[in-house]
Amino acid sequence: MYRMQANVLSFSEVNSLLEKKEVLDAREQLEGSCIVKFSIELPLTIAQRLTESLGMDLQDVVELPARWIRGDTLSHTDRGDVSFESVYIIFLTDSPGTFVLGEEEFPIVSGSGVVFMEDVYHETKGTGESVRLLLGPMTVRGAL
Repeated sequence: MYRMQANVLSFSEVNSLLEKKEVLDAREQLEGSCIVKFSIELPLTIAQRLTESLGMDLQDVVELPARWIRGDTLSHTDRGDVSFESVYIIFLTDSPGTFVLGEEEFPIVSGSGVVFMEDVYHETKGTGESVRLLLGPMTVRGAL
């Protein structure tokens, strides 16, 4: 079971996140690497949008996991320290290629989000050497 949703975040909301110091600093660390994991401070307006559009419960959350990724990712599942029902990912930049969820393929579009069950395998393919930023993976209450 999954749900792909366009326009989870607006262009201006995405840009406000892309301008944050922690995002810019993490981007610089990507040189010579395929992935940089970090946390991003969660503005109240973004928390409200994620709650309204995806049904997340972020009232006590002050930061979310984020990742800069270069190239394709291999098929995998996301796991946390505790069991959870769904995985949430929000794309903050466009990318060539596709996000593959089970047998379905979706374009990687800035501001779009995807929600899927914990044990569903997913990957990206056809992204070449492009760099993309995402929020997540996370649970309904934030970080895994």
